[in-house]
Amino acid sequence: MPTPKVSTPRGRRGRKPLRPNDPIKKKTEEKDKYWLRAFRAYMKENITSFIAEMTTEERSFWEEHLGPKGKPEKGNAFLSYGRRYKDYLFSHQTFVYNFQKWFREYGEAELAKRCEPRSARWFVFYDYGEKELFYYTPKENSLADEDYSPLGSASPINSKISDEDKFDFYMVGSGNEEMVESFLNNL
Repeated sequence: MPTPKVSTPRGRRGRKPLRPNDPIKKKTEEKDKYWLRAFRAYMKENITSFIAEMTTEERSFWEEHLGPKGKPEKGNAFLSYGRRYKDYLFSHQTFVYNFQKWFREYGEAELAKRCEPRSARWFVFYDYGEKELFYYTPKENSLADEDYSPLGSASPINSKISDEDKFDFYMVGSGNEEMVESFLNNL
């Protein structure tokens, strides 16, 4: 008589979840698309109030970005709202400055149009905008401007840092406060 196969619990098969703490499991590109579309629509409506203060280079960027070819889709420079598109946008100081200003002033109200304030969906989208896009730093190999700071536009430091020096505190799991404290004390 053949022996029955005994299955042993091996854990979940396949790829690890990319967003384990995201209760609604939204893809990064969906969140990027929401925030970048909302900001683009705002700028399209209000560009006339900003244009007088801009340099020729900044005007050129906004004309391109707000024009029909500035939207990611087939036949345009960018096919999707992926990393290359974000790197391109956030490598322009004028984009970073205006996005951060808009997010601070209108981010919550804009998001309330899409979902119930303080719901799981609202929190996930707002948290992503606040932590990921507000301080987004383009990759060094991207289409960056000469004066872009690898630390992000909010940083007062304009020096190069290596990948091993970068550390995201919000990605440290709960219960690891001692590790964060020791890291901060050794700076």
